[in-house]
Amino acid sequence: MSERIWIGQITDPNYDIENPYQEFGMPSPYIRREFFLSAIDPQATLTIAALGIALVYINGALVTDHFMAPEADENRKRVSSHSYPIAPYLRKGKNAIGIILGDGWYASFLSVECRNIFGRYPLKTWYRIQNGTEAFESDGSETWSTGEIVYADNQNGQKIDHRLDIGDFSSPDYDASSFRKVSTYHVALEVTPSDLPPVKAIRREKGKILFSSRDCVRFDFGQNCAAVLKVVVQGKEGTVLRLRHAERLQDNGELYTENLRKARAEDYLILSGKGEETFLPRFTFHGFRYAEIQIQGDASLLSVEQIAISSSLQDVGTFLPDNPLVSQLDSNITWGMHSNFLALPTDCPQRDERLGWTGDAQIFFSAAAYRQDVNAFYRHYLQTMRDSADLFGNGIPVLVPYVLQEVLATGFPGWSDAIILIPYQHYLFYGEKDVLEENFPYMERFLSFMEKFRRGKDGLWKEPSYGDWLGVMETLPYEVYNALYLAYDVSLLSKISAVLGKEEKARHYHQKFMEYRQVFRDAYLHEDGTIEGDTQSAYVLAYAFGLIDASETKGNLVRKIREFGHLTTGFHSTKHLLKVLVELGETKLAYELLNRKEFPSWGYMIENGATTIWERWDSYKKGEGFNDVGMNSFNHYSLGAVGEWFYSTIAGIAPCFDEPGFAKVRVAPRFDSSIPSCTTTFVSPHGTIKATHTFTKDGILYEIATDGDNRFEFDFANRVLKEDHKEHVWSFLLEKSSE
Repeated sequence: MSERIWIGQITDPNYDIENPYQEFGMPSPYIRREFFLSAIDPQATLTIAALGIALVYINGALVTDHFMAPEADENRKRVSSHSYPIAPYLRKGKNAIGIILGDGWYASFLSVECRNIFGRYPLKTWYRIQNGTEAFESDGSETWSTGEIVYADNQNGQKIDHRLDIGDFSSPDYDASSFRKVSTYHVALEVTPSDLPPVKAIRREKGKILFSSRDCVRFDFGQNCAAVLKVVVQGKEGTVLRLRHAERLQDNGELYTENLRKARAEDYLILSGKGEETFLPRFTFHGFRYAEIQIQGDASLLSVEQIAISSSLQDVGTFLPDNPLVSQLDSNITWGMHSNFLALPTDCPQRDERLGWTGDAQIFFSAAAYRQDVNAFYRHYLQTMRDSADLFGNGIPVLVPYVLQEVLATGFPGWSDAIILIPYQHYLFYGEKDVLEENFPYMERFLSFMEKFRRGKDGLWKEPSYGDWLGVMETLPYEVYNALYLAYDVSLLSKISAVLGKEEKARHYHQKFMEYRQVFRDAYLHEDGTIEGDTQSAYVLAYAFGLIDASETKGNLVRKIREFGHLTTGFHSTKHLLKVLVELGETKLAYELLNRKEFPSWGYMIENGATTIWERWDSYKKGEGFNDVGMNSFNHYSLGAVGEWFYSTIAGIAPCFDEPGFAKVRVAPRFDSSIPSCTTTFVSPHGTIKATHTFTKDGILYEIATDGDNRFEFDFANRVLKEDHKEHVWSFLLEKSSE
């Protein structure tokens, strides 16, 4: 194939492309080209890539219902392309393609930094139409104009002025005499066919009107999520609709937007006055449950819908507990995932951040994989991680794609080691060895960086790191956290090396783990059995990572929980907390924490109106109000990593490293009367598994079945009273008393 010709245009010659701190970018270019076909191939396809976001029309029809495509790649190295079937839109003879470009991840204002992180304007696109033996590529013969999209920014919003509507510019018979010739560009980036399920609409909700006046209407859509508003309106020409979005309401009933920080999160529509007009932005997204439409002029709202968007991943899990609190928590976890899985695992969808933080992504992997097929999704993220690492060359960045102007945050335990932690979990769930192979050099690179630049001669890194993020009432010392995670990283690399047949390296890294373990114990495990700092997080992580045993853990961890009467753990240790308690024989205590409604707990969030997972245990406190607006998201999935435990322990469906991908399933449910019955299904790579339990007068009836070749290994804490096995179905009656 000849060199690709990319096309684009500076749409505003007065725009200062040297200034990346402008709140909004240029008007979107509307690009058009006519082409002729002698026949229509049923397999005709359009392949398109863009530095920005591309919305494509052929002969007046929108080719795709995707939002925010292409994805958030490391656009200093790579850009994804998408291919769409287009035969239904083609005709013999004259055809036309129309493309609208938006800023997207490439040029939008990102985080608290600036816009144009990956490159300056103009936005650019390359496309190829393949129709049998006939092919057409972007070549500079296209023409362009501006239209109704005045600006389009990921986090600040989109402005559409219907007075500037240029009509059906992709119609073959359109009068494009006012259009001008596009500019052409050379783009030295890898163009990679996208392996990601596209971002699409996953829920539509009309919502409830909370307040209405002539010039303002406020809505509650019932669900916090990543979304946009679809508005159908009729009014006079020049009337302005200002659409505002918020996760919460203030005590006076108005929108709470202070936590959005510098993200405006506002859309604007200016009416043409020509009958019913529809507004549906595709070049921005917001995180909100509540919205307000302010009307400056004369207009009537005919319909307002919240359109929730997410990567269209295949559902693989359902969890149906007979416990309203846990059921709502499961919904909150799932909606936190939907809200933040928009082509990459973002941390939050609402404020001026929306970034692929590695610590959040690694913590939540297993909870995500039980709910949806995240195989390709996380593979794409790992590719972006490797791309970012290649560009910066000193460890693994803490967020990818990397958008901070200064390369400061590399080599942080619990974050940068996502390059080890995600492939390890991916292998557990999908059993695909290649994900370990392609990331192995970067795993070693991370550890090499840590040993060279982070660990001191005593084997410890005592400098501050992000640590066990956002615990409450006690803080795990940074140096303890660092030592714990680095030891865990080395232990996993030993296991991964063995899987890859690298026996010498497996022994090498196992020996390193034993050294790291002893360094930790010598430095931070005191003679009285306490760990430096004496925090719940320390005991949870030290046991989960194999640095202390059960006898060294149980007394201190239970003591600390009873001392506070609740959990105090941050992002990283919360993932392991309930699992560790169960392994220590404290199942009842684990369920007490799960069902707790007082602060701090998951139930406290729900009691205070949460429909997703909060960033902080204390994002909002009764009597005190909202936490510091500097960092207070109500839609962060990290503390929802407990959702892994729902499937692995309540349902008893867990993978095994020796036979991954659920070829062998560890069936080890742990029951509590707070969930008297539960039905769980999970579509594993080896078959669909269904597990149910019911408390009866005779005991606990537990049944597990598969329609595939999953092999089950049973481990019950409860005594088996009766067992029945039919083909692919195992049934047990267990006594109610347990450990």
